[in-house]
Amino acid sequence: MNMSSWKAFINNYVSDNGYWYIPKGLTVKEDNFKLIKKRLTILKEYEGSNWSKVQSKFVKSLSKNDLFERRVDHEKSSDNAAIGRMFKVVVSNLGLAWINEDENVYITEVGNKIIASKDNKSKLLINNQIKRFQFYNPSFLRKDGFHDINVIPIEYLSELLYELNDKYISKEEYILFVAKKKSHDEITKSINEIYNYRNLSESDQKQLISTINKIKISSGSERRSSIYNTILLESPYALNFFSSSGLFSYSDSKLTLSCSKNELKNNLKSFKKNNVWIDFNSHKDWFYYYGQLAFDSPVKFAIDYYLDISDVDNALKIYKKVKKLGITIPDFKIKEDEFKTVIVDEKILEDFLEKHITELESDLKLLKDGRQFPTVSGPIDLLAKDSKGNYVIIELKKGRIADKVIGQVSRYAAYVGNNLTTMNKVRAIIVGKNIDRNLCLSVQVLRFNCNLYEFDYKVKFERKSV
Repeated sequence: MNMSSWKAFINNYVSDNGYWYIPKGLTVKEDNFKLIKKRLTILKEYEGSNWSKVQSKFVKSLSKNDLFERRVDHEKSSDNAAIGRMFKVVVSNLGLAWINEDENVYITEVGNKIIASKDNKSKLLINNQIKRFQFYNPSFLRKDGFHDINVIPIEYLSELLYELNDKYISKEEYILFVAKKKSHDEITKSINEIYNYRNLSESDQKQLISTINKIKISSGSERRSSIYNTILLESPYALNFFSSSGLFSYSDSKLTLSCSKNELKNNLKSFKKNNVWIDFNSHKDWFYYYGQLAFDSPVKFAIDYYLDISDVDNALKIYKKVKKLGITIPDFKIKEDEFKTVIVDEKILEDFLEKHITELESDLKLLKDGRQFPTVSGPIDLLAKDSKGNYVIIELKKGRIADKVIGQVSRYAAYVGNNLTTMNKVRAIIVGKNIDRNLCLSVQVLRFNCNLYEFDYKVKFERKSV
């Protein structure tokens, strides 16, 4: 076989070490859904506890309840730690639980719903979580090549299998032509590469794999000496994980459709309308989204999230997608020019207040890391303290309706009151270009003090004659 026709593919394949990473742990597949639920129920008993202190107790509880088999009678503490660590990876990948910045165990809304639900409902919840999963997300360490991947795997695989004549991909095809793709724009490339590969003889296919596998990487592990072999070792975990979406099945080293073509087509329509890859700022922001049931439309969440973190470029990009697809978002009943004005104005305002917060109230002092302060309910625009020691949540209205703003501020206040201080030491300030009557009425029912401020400024460019 002449490798020259595959030279560009090979060079691109080994150009970085990034790939669709599903770390090893308990294999996520439908046969294990009940076991995952039972183990999660045990983990719930340790919610709020420091993970490093309760990890061994958690594993002992699993053993006591016959939820894992010891390999030998004299297992070491490191073996127990590995069992706990692997399950932590599983629930993190599914958005059911996570270890927060204080190393405490936190069960998400989805996790609690699975614990409380019957098995058939729990199955549907897990199916849905896997459909929402994205690469890259901040639950993974940022390694070279990984953070460049902007893919929702189930959408990618759905479109790929829909277009392929035989409606399957082999494990080798996944490793070679799918697992390293960085965006949905590469689906056509995957399809063409798969067909070209299938046109090769079996010996030529083996030669291609051998050529790629001989190109070594620095990994510190003999088994992970090449990027191909690294993905190969983890491919069963990844392919079983994706098959747990309810759309595919994985057996005999093949990922195939497990639903009808019409059902897949309907899912693709939903993906195209609602899905968008989201560039999350932090681990906490990712779990705020992935761990909640309310965010069934990623595109609607994304536009709100980018407004919250004052990401002007991404907010505009999503807004244009929303308009192009004809999606109605009740919280943003404004035209594009007005939307641009709102996000630019309030980005400038947030920049200004970060450095000159006393212009708002003279005794305010911004906390260290107080801009875009992360919480399990999303990032607080600005978090400050006043001269009386009260925590002051400062939220910019960003053109949103009153109910949306009040709901967000209430969640932030609950987080601050429960985690940083007490509720009687929390107050809020909402700043907006237009404070309407609905917002004025809404703040009156809050159980904490909330002040409203309007702002205005004008920027004018006038061309001078020369």
